[in-house]
Amino acid sequence: AAILWSWGGRHAVPAGAQADQITDSSAYRPGDQIVHAFAFSGPALQKGLAALDDRLFARQLEKVVSGPPIFLTSLARGGTTALLNAMSDHPLIATHRYADAPFLTAPMMWSRLAGRRERIAERERAHGDGLKIGLQSPEAFDEVLWMLQWPEKYHDTGIDLWSADDFRPKASEFFANHFRKIACLRHPEILEGETVPVRYLSKNNANIARLDLLRMLFPGCRVIIALREPSAHAASLHRQHLNFIQLHARDAFSLRYMRDIGHFEFGALHRPIAFDPDFLARYDPAQPDYWLAYWITAFEEVRHHTDELLIVDQADIRRAPTKTMEALQARLDLPAPSGRNFDKYFVQKPDTPRDELFDPDQLRRARSIYGDLRVCSLGRTHQ
Repeated sequence: AAILWSWGGRHAVPAGAQADQITDSSAYRPGDQIVHAFAFSGPALQKGLAALDDRLFARQLEKVVSGPPIFLTSLARGGTTALLNAMSDHPLIATHRYADAPFLTAPMMWSRLAGRRERIAERERAHGDGLKIGLQSPEAFDEVLWMLQWPEKYHDTGIDLWSADDFRPKASEFFANHFRKIACLRHPEILEGETVPVRYLSKNNANIARLDLLRMLFPGCRVIIALREPSAHAASLHRQHLNFIQLHARDAFSLRYMRDIGHFEFGALHRPIAFDPDFLARYDPAQPDYWLAYWITAFEEVRHHTDELLIVDQADIRRAPTKTMEALQARLDLPAPSGRNFDKYFVQKPDTPRDELFDPDQLRRARSIYGDLRVCSLGRTHQ
């Protein structure tokens, strides 16, 4: 791995840039692609590297004081990336960064091997949404861990839901140990006797399929749902799906990269979460109504769990970013640094509804669900 890194380590883009954030395979040099192929050559290697990482850094990890994790989820395009960026700057939060890839199951060891990488200029995501990424940008990578622990959930045509019956003590231990590693990497001062508990933050869209299980696996955890007006959200999902169909057709490496890190939201790799597969089967992913139907099935599931969740509506956070983030931090029991302004993290203008794209009956159904969830959102409960 070290030899491969020295050959291909001067990247044109961040080593961890996911497929939806590059324009074509030329952004990765041949050495980069070989390193990635080695890192994702199979679950046996990934689990073996995780165990080696555990042994090599056991003494450091024993010193890590970690608090209950925080899970940030929604369907893609729901606003989770902006929330992740805003929350990751908190002094008691630890999250994955692009620099952790591609050896994601052995982040401690990889940080030592790859520690001398050149500084990489940030570049805009292929979404065209103005967000930029670099090696130190936070990102979602823990879907790789879920695929290792529950491979039977992933099928060619979709992804199964998790239930309380899927609880596995060894998986809980595996995740907890990984979270301590990320806390140690982001906050090395905890190895010097700092006792304030650092909390791992996960931004993972697929966690919306695990609402029944998360609290069992991670006692005391908090789950945040990013909520967005359904017509605007579904229109964005449809637009990005068409975008990634083109990207995957012209860039074979982007297809592999997205598959390896478990990003199945769009394009040739699209695998819907099986909230209600019979209902979704009536629609074509190439059409906007499919994505509104998917929104309905996903947020019907969310509606069954409102008592357990912290719901953050895009409308509230765009209108009053600092007030909404302060309310969120209070609910998470995170001390709010004084004088912090969150305006820079969020789009200021309201979402534009796209009613003309969708079947009116299904749009009314979606808006009914949205209204029920808005009543439970932080913006309403803190008025």
